[in-house]
Amino acid sequence: MEPLCNKYSTSTKNALEGTDEGNTLTTNQYALSLGQNGVGFYLWDGKPIGANKAYMTLDGVAHAKAFTFMFEDGTTTAIEPPTVNCQQSGDAYNLNGIRVNGNYKGTEVKKMNDILSGSKSDPNGVLLYPDGEPRFRAVFIFGGFSTGHAELLTDAARNNVKTFFKNGGSYVGSCAGAYLAGLYSDGEERPYFNIWTGGNMIYTELNSSSTSMIFPLNSPLLRYSDFGNDGMIENVRHNGGGYMDENSAPEGTEILARFGTCPGGSTSAPYYDKVSTWAYKESDESGRLVVCGSHPEDAPSGEVLDFTNSMFSYAIDGSGCAKVKDILHDGECKSTNLIGDMQCHHFVFYLPEDASVKIELDGEPEAGLQLFLKKETFAFPENEPEYSSSMPDSMQQIITTNILESGLWFVTVRCNARIKSDPVVLNKSLDKGMYFEYSGYDKVLSGVPYSLKFNIVKGKSK
Repeated sequence: MEPLCNKYSTSTKNALEGTDEGNTLTTNQYALSLGQNGVGFYLWDGKPIGANKAYMTLDGVAHAKAFTFMFEDGTTTAIEPPTVNCQQSGDAYNLNGIRVNGNYKGTEVKKMNDILSGSKSDPNGVLLYPDGEPRFRAVFIFGGFSTGHAELLTDAARNNVKTFFKNGGSYVGSCAGAYLAGLYSDGEERPYFNIWTGGNMIYTELNSSSTSMIFPLNSPLLRYSDFGNDGMIENVRHNGGGYMDENSAPEGTEILARFGTCPGGSTSAPYYDKVSTWAYKESDESGRLVVCGSHPEDAPSGEVLDFTNSMFSYAIDGSGCAKVKDILHDGECKSTNLIGDMQCHHFVFYLPEDASVKIELDGEPEAGLQLFLKKETFAFPENEPEYSSSMPDSMQQIITTNILESGLWFVTVRCNARIKSDPVVLNKSLDKGMYFEYSGYDKVLSGVPYSLKFNIVKGKSK
């Protein structure tokens, strides 16, 4: 593609100009920004423009409120009203000016929503099991363009992220991932996930730089690293992120770290001493949110990597606990359950007196169902249950030959089926964007039915 040249003057230089330290635009200058009609060049409102921004000066033309460029055969056409559609005659260009397949954007958006809200092969979305429980202990969402991504999300995608968090999955975010967790950006409501309920982030006005971060003495992150015993770390990459608006933070928000200064910066910077990193746990059953306005995940080693590790550790340590699905009663058969890949379902029964029991689990052989029994706590396989049945059959059965002690007993059903997932690059020309294609016993993604029957065999002999 040829460089974009100004058609409205005699100059043939690139029409785009940039700012290193910020600038005040005049009435005939247009800044590249996100407006109500998407990304385009909008007539600037007279406020100073921040550093590292692009703008264009148009001489000798009537003022328009905004414009973008429509492409046809690789050349620019006349100014048109703002639009996010940059496709004509089969050609499309991304924001880097690289020609891509005309279906690329639509494919990217569809895959994003398929991953979160569900698809034909995985109807629950990647984050959730068939019963709405979290498939993972934590999800990580990093940088990008938060508002642009959010506006392309379906309601189902947003709701699935909320369900994931509410039911115990933790959320880790950096930069745009931190914005997406809340509801507001600089006081304006956005179509974010809103799992950090009603939260607002404020733009730091710092781009393509790095900052130091200072830890409060009571920061939970200090449980995972001493960070050199000086209470701070240096050189955390920062590119346009924000800080927490403490006045709007929901009750229960924890301050984990505050911004220091950038290299050669001053304590008079608008972000200095503002909250850079925070946590939030809605309830005992929910996951824990841990987000940062910068990009610590880029560090390959050192204290910044330790900082990233501590964020993930604190989030995972705050994920929701296992839940009991139902109570088993003598003679009952539970048959309304759907279980997913490598998922555990937990049940309990109470023996008022010492007795033997019989538990029968029936399902599809391909599901690899397993049955475990343990007293007083969840019967995860790694918890060394007293009884188990893992035969390669559709039926699993536990008949206790010994008399069980009276009290509370836990029964766990585990689906040991796995599916094969192969990574696929979405944009092969840029080698960016990845999703997974499934193969094998993919029925398990929709949930495998099973029945669970419980009987008390006999009481303790007198």
